[in-house]
Order: sequence, then C-alpha cells, then structure tokens
Amino acid sequence: MLIMTGKIMMIESKQITLNGETFQKVNLVIVKQMKGVKRNICFESYGKVAKDILAFTSGEKIKVYFTIDSVCNKDNWFHKLKAVEVEKWERVPKKDYSINEINFTDNDTIEESIK
Repeated sequence: MLIMTGKIMMIESKQITLNGETFQKVNLVIVKQMKGVKRNICFESYGKVAKDILAFTSGEKIKVYFTIDSVCNKDNWFHKLKAVEVEKWERVPKKDYSINEINFTDNDTIEESIK
C-alpha cells in the first residue's frame, strides 16, 4: 500500500448500477506539488472509503492510502489509483536541533563564586 498527502481539489460522487446492484463510486482529486510542479491526482473509491471521503471538503489536507491497478488495452497500459483509506493530515512541526540542551558546568565561574 502506498501513501500520498495533498490538498483536496474535487470530490465527485456517482451512483453506479452493475448486475442489478447499486453502489456509490467516489472520485477524489488532490493537488500535490512534485519537483516544483503542481499535479492533480485522482483516486477511485467505493463502499466505506467512499463515505469517509464524502465527509471531507474541498481545500482540506488529507493523507490517502492507496493501491495501483494496471490494465493493458491494445498495447496501451492504463492505471487506476484506488483509495483504501483516508485521514485528515496535519503537518507536524520539525524539531529545532540547533538549540543545545546540554548544560555544562563552568569550573572558572564556580571557583569565583566560592571565594
């Protein structure tokens, strides 16, 4: 399973009937910046994951867990990204390691304060 984070650009929902059974298909499009270029990436989802996606709104940042399915048609390969799980994503601030937290004892200062 792969993971990608990005900002929601669009959520599209459709009712699909297959073999007399109706279910909901949701397409989720996120914007992801890769090497300085913004890219739109579309994920398909069904069932519980589709309902989870519909709880989000455009502009929210999310983390998408997904799989890739590929199909060959007339010597051309087509790929589908299928969302397996989604969750709200919040950036965790990086720690500042430039601050030295080790406290050294300055022996010169201790001797002066004793006198």
